[in-house]
Amino acid sequence: MNVALIDYETRNFYYCDNETRYLQNVKKAIQFQQNKLKNRDIQRKYRKKYLMPLLTMATYLKRNGINVSYLSLPQDEDLFEETVRAADFVYLWAKTAAYPNVSEIIRRIKINYGVTTILGGYHAMGLPKEVLEDLPELDYACVGESERTLLQLVQGKSLDSIHGIAYRRNGTIIVHSKPDQVEPSELLEPDYSILHGNKKNYRYAIQTTRSCPYRCKYCLYGYYGGSVRNRSIESLERELRQIKEICGSKLDMHILDNIIGYDIEHLKAFSNLVHSLEMNIGFSGDIRAEFLQKPEQVDVLKNLGVRQLFFGFEDADAFCREHAGRYMDEDVLTKALQNLKKYSNIEANCYWMMGLPGTTSKSFDKNINVAVRLIEEGLIESICTDTIYVPRPGSPMFDHAEDFGIRIVDWNWRHYQRSNYMPVYELSTISRQEIRDGLVRFDRAVIDAQLKMLGMSEAYVYDEYQKWAEENGIVI
Repeated sequence: MNVALIDYETRNFYYCDNETRYLQNVKKAIQFQQNKLKNRDIQRKYRKKYLMPLLTMATYLKRNGINVSYLSLPQDEDLFEETVRAADFVYLWAKTAAYPNVSEIIRRIKINYGVTTILGGYHAMGLPKEVLEDLPELDYACVGESERTLLQLVQGKSLDSIHGIAYRRNGTIIVHSKPDQVEPSELLEPDYSILHGNKKNYRYAIQTTRSCPYRCKYCLYGYYGGSVRNRSIESLERELRQIKEICGSKLDMHILDNIIGYDIEHLKAFSNLVHSLEMNIGFSGDIRAEFLQKPEQVDVLKNLGVRQLFFGFEDADAFCREHAGRYMDEDVLTKALQNLKKYSNIEANCYWMMGLPGTTSKSFDKNINVAVRLIEEGLIESICTDTIYVPRPGSPMFDHAEDFGIRIVDWNWRHYQRSNYMPVYELSTISRQEIRDGLVRFDRAVIDAQLKMLGMSEAYVYDEYQKWAEENGIVI
C-alpha cells in the first residue's frame, strides 16, 4: 500500500496591500540586523521547509508496514506526477489560507489520476462537513490527530469503526468528530529520509511535547490536539542523531512545542540528552510568561541552550485578552521578561494579536504604549511580524462568532492569514478599516522604537536587507 503525503506552503505576502507588505518587510529587515548583531544563522529562516505533522505521520505509517512518500508544494512540483501515479492514497494538509490552492490540487489528482484523496490539517478539522460538500473530488476528511485514522483507513477498516473521519454514505455526510489520539509511546520522530534534495538545505525544528492544555477561544490546538503528551527520550535521541548526521553538531533549531516548560522535568531530561550527544544547538521556542516566574525556570532553559523565546501576550488590553480566554496580565509578562534579562542572555520576543472582540481605538493606543515601553526598557527584542487576529474555523470565536460580537464578511479563505491586515470580519466596537489602520499605527510605532534602539535608519536596514536578499536569490 502506497500513501503520498502532501502539504502546500502559502506565501504570506500574497494578500497584503502595498503599505502593509512594506511595513512587514521593514520589521523583517530589523530582525535581519538583530540576527547579524547576535551572530545568529541569518540563512536559517529562508531555508526549505517541511511539515512536521506529515513527517511524523510518515514514520508512524512506515512502522506499520505502509510505503510512504512526501511532497511539499510548490517546491517539489517536479516530483508531483511520479509520486501521485505511484500512490493508492493521497493525504493532503491544509491551513485555512492554503485551502483554495489545496482544493485545486485535490481536483487535479482525482481528475487526472483517480487516486483516493484525504484532507487533513486545521481547515478540515474545523469544517469537515463543509469541505466534503465543497469538493466532490475529496473522498475523506480527517478531524484532529490523523495517525491512527489514516492507518486504519488505508488498512481497509470499516468506516464505522474509525474515529476522527468524515465521509459520504448514500448522499449523506457522516462525521466522526472525536479523533483517536496516539499514545505517548507512539509519538515518533519525523522521518527525514523522505525529504528531497540536499537535506542540509532544510530548516530543522523539533517537537518534544504534543498538544496544549489551554483553551484560548481564538485557537485550535487545545480543542483538536488531544491531551498533552511527551515524546520519549529514546524517540528524541533518534531524531537528534538523524539531524547530527545531516547538519553536524552545531546548528540553530526551533522547538515546536505549543509551550516550552509545561513539563519542566521532561525539559531537563531533553537538555541532558542534547549535552550527552555533544551537540551545540541554539534553540528558540514559544513560552507562556506564567512559566518564567522563578529563576530556576530560567536556568533550565539556559542550560538547554535556548537563545530566543517568543511570548504569547496577544493583546495589552485586559478586556480583549480575557474575553478571548487568555488570562494573563501585563505584570506577569513584565516579571517573566525581567527574570529572563536578570538571570540569562536569552532574547525575548512577543507575539501580539490585535483586532480581538472588544477592540477599540483606545485599545490600540494601549497596545502601542505597552509594546514601545517593553522595547525601550530592553525587555523584548522584537514583535513578530503578523499581528492581526484571524478567526480560525473550528475555534469558538469562529464557530460562535456572533456570541463574541464578530460578524464575518469575507469568505475568501485566501484572506484568512495574519499578513492580511484588512480583517475578514467586523466588530460591534470598531470598523474593519479602523482595525487595519490601528495595526498600521502599531507597526509604525514598533518600527520606530526598534530603530531607535539599534541606532539605525529605516532606509539603511531596508536597503541592507534587500541587498542581501537579492544576493541570495530570496524574494521578500
